[in-house]
Amino acid sequence: TEEFALSSNGKYKLKLKLNANYLIRFKKQGYIHKVFSIDSHLPDAQDLNTLFVSDLSVELFPTCSIDLTFFDAPLANISYQASSGEFTYDVAGVQAKISRAERLRNECATVLLAEKKQKEYDNLLAQVKEAKTVEDYGLAVSLLQKASSLFPEKTFPKDELKAINLIQTATKEYLQFLSNGDAKYAQGKLNDALFDYYKAQNLNPKATYPQEKIGEIDAILALKQNEEKAHQKQIHLADSLFSAKDWTKAMANYEKAILLKSSDAYAQNKIIEIKRLAEEENKLNAAYLLVLKKGDQLFESQSFSEARKAYLEASRLKPSEQYPIYKIEDINTIEEQKDINSTNSRYAELIASADQLFKENALNQALTLYQQAANLKPKELYPPDQIAKINQILAEKSSLDKRYQRYLKSADSSFYIESYGYSRQNYLLANETKPAETYPLSQIKKIDALLASLLDKEQNYKTALTRADIAFSDKKFSAAKADYVLALSFKAEEAYPKKRIAEIETILAQLGALEMAYQKAIQEGDKAFGSQNYNLALNSYREALKIKENEAYPKNKIAEIETLLAKSEKNENDYQLAIAQADVFYEKKNYSDALPLYKKAQGIKPKEKYPPDQISRINSFLNGQQSADDAYANALLIADKLFNEKRFQEALSSYQKANQLKPSEKYPPLQIAKIRELLGNSQLEYQAFVKQGDDAFRISVFQDAIVAYENALGIFPTEAYPRMMLDKIDAKIRRESVVSLVSVPEILPAGQEKKFAFKPIDYRDRQNNYLLIEMKNQSAARIRVFVSFGKGELKNGGYSISLMQRDGYTKYFVRIDKNMRWLDEENNWISLLPEGGDLDVKMIHISRDQQSGN
Repeated sequence: TEEFALSSNGKYKLKLKLNANYLIRFKKQGYIHKVFSIDSHLPDAQDLNTLFVSDLSVELFPTCSIDLTFFDAPLANISYQASSGEFTYDVAGVQAKISRAERLRNECATVLLAEKKQKEYDNLLAQVKEAKTVEDYGLAVSLLQKASSLFPEKTFPKDELKAINLIQTATKEYLQFLSNGDAKYAQGKLNDALFDYYKAQNLNPKATYPQEKIGEIDAILALKQNEEKAHQKQIHLADSLFSAKDWTKAMANYEKAILLKSSDAYAQNKIIEIKRLAEEENKLNAAYLLVLKKGDQLFESQSFSEARKAYLEASRLKPSEQYPIYKIEDINTIEEQKDINSTNSRYAELIASADQLFKENALNQALTLYQQAANLKPKELYPPDQIAKINQILAEKSSLDKRYQRYLKSADSSFYIESYGYSRQNYLLANETKPAETYPLSQIKKIDALLASLLDKEQNYKTALTRADIAFSDKKFSAAKADYVLALSFKAEEAYPKKRIAEIETILAQLGALEMAYQKAIQEGDKAFGSQNYNLALNSYREALKIKENEAYPKNKIAEIETLLAKSEKNENDYQLAIAQADVFYEKKNYSDALPLYKKAQGIKPKEKYPPDQISRINSFLNGQQSADDAYANALLIADKLFNEKRFQEALSSYQKANQLKPSEKYPPLQIAKIRELLGNSQLEYQAFVKQGDDAFRISVFQDAIVAYENALGIFPTEAYPRMMLDKIDAKIRRESVVSLVSVPEILPAGQEKKFAFKPIDYRDRQNNYLLIEMKNQSAARIRVFVSFGKGELKNGGYSISLMQRDGYTKYFVRIDKNMRWLDEENNWISLLPEGGDLDVKMIHISRDQQSGN
């Protein structure tokens, strides 16, 4: 085996010996080889000194990964051909191999091109990976676009482009939230900045900057909150002492508050006010004692009217003093007793007279007396029952009288124009309506006599025809028809009356259709009226009045409905007034006055649930009054034992229980006062928190009121008043609720916003709205809850709430009506977004503060 290198021009002369066999292989690194077989043997007769020359042109092509074993065999077998006297090959056979070799060359070119594309594609993806590692997303996008152009059918580059686009969008949003947060932070808008930093953190949880800023803001807010709490606590203590008129201690505590917050103008003004009030108090006490002495002297001389004026003046001077109020109540009791005796006597006289008149069927006179009795004693049920009976009887009688008079008027009119047939028919209807009346019967007899006397048929015919034509002209078709029929009874062969009767029947048929429509409208109106659907009834009666404008019945029913609707509105006002008055008595535990008012409200609106519930509670209390005496004695026994053992806090609870059972007893309050004096500063703190709660409740800031009352219970857990006020707030929320959005507790995951949809609230009900959310922090750390509201896809406003981890649910109130876009827009959703931990939501109420609304 020998190897020869070709010259630079690719040519080479190879000398071969005769009478030998050769295999010649053409090869190049990276290219497919080609093999040729040469048989140099000559026939025996051929001269061995002859020189034979043969040209061989060979082209190689790059190798590839397909099966190329075809080229391991010779492409041509060259040998001596006697016919030509030259060394050559089988042209046909070689041409077939060349064709196959060319096909393989083309296949190889296709494979090499695909491998080149794949290599370029793989190289591009490797570069993409490096670009993503260094977050050079612009370069990564360019490389992926090139890779996708190489293989448009491959999805990986497209998926990566989408992923990078999302990353770029999130990065842009992240940077925007950071920019917004930084700007708001610089402006001191810490809550707004906090919202943006939380949003940025959700987009890039690994980033430390948003978390650092959140920590900074939380620290600032916590510091401000702690400083404000300490300051407010000092102010509340000072206010409590101020309310107790302990000027010296109050001034000392206001001065401490100024040390905590030097800019506190309120405390400075209070110190100035204390100095002024201390001087005024001495003058006030002197004036109070003077007018009180005057009142006592007048009371002793039984000059009660003048005594009341003196006690009122004393109470005006010192409203917190109970003595003048007690004396005024004594005077009222004395005068009320006189009034009650007089009222009872007058009421009995009125009822006796009214009952007698009712028996004698003097209904209008009886009605007047029953109304006077009802005005005298509004709580009594008998007069209203009798008034209702009389009104029903009078209404039925009025309806009968109207129908009777209508028939009589028609009959008399027909009689006057000698339309005896129509007149006789209406007199009969009048007689059926009121059989006891003699006039209709006497008229019927007259008509019968008149008709009997008309013997002359021709004259009768003409008379009847004349009356009929007049009635026809006047569009009194029924009367006309009756006279035309009467005319035919005298001259049956006449065509004219028949023609007129046919015309009248056509007209009456048309009028009948209108009558049917009228009657249908009347029936629908009566049906709706009977089911108390007054608005539907009103529409039906108005429709009937369009058909028959002069009919009295629909007019009367429309007037009646308008009266009923006005009365319904009055009933609603009376109901609300009765409930409001009853609630006041109920809260004061004045059950004897509360009970008839709740019954009155129940009588006005029997389907309402609240009045019977309250009546049931009062009855339960009254039924248990006997056992209350035993409970009082037992509570007092326990309280005295605990007091003697110096267990004051426990004794306080028992004395308070006894005081609740019998508020009029003087002993429990005296012991409660002793214990509170012994407890000292705790009592002052308790009073401060109660005052804070009362002040917040009075201006409907329920969040602060709840916190204050709960703080008061933290000092004295057994105190009844703070717990009663908390229950009162709960009851107010339930009573004033407009929309309830959560019925069962629901867990909201951190970082996920949940929208609660509702039907837009009427504009009138959007005024004085407050939002109540009862929720619980599920994590160990403090979380932030963002509360938003809006319409459709548009957010119109929102708030943020910082929520600490604690046992049980916490109630938060938001005066949402302070946001103008809540009032102006038809908002239909509220959303909650917890950040920093999961949130357990128990209740969301939108309520309307009716007291503020009024």
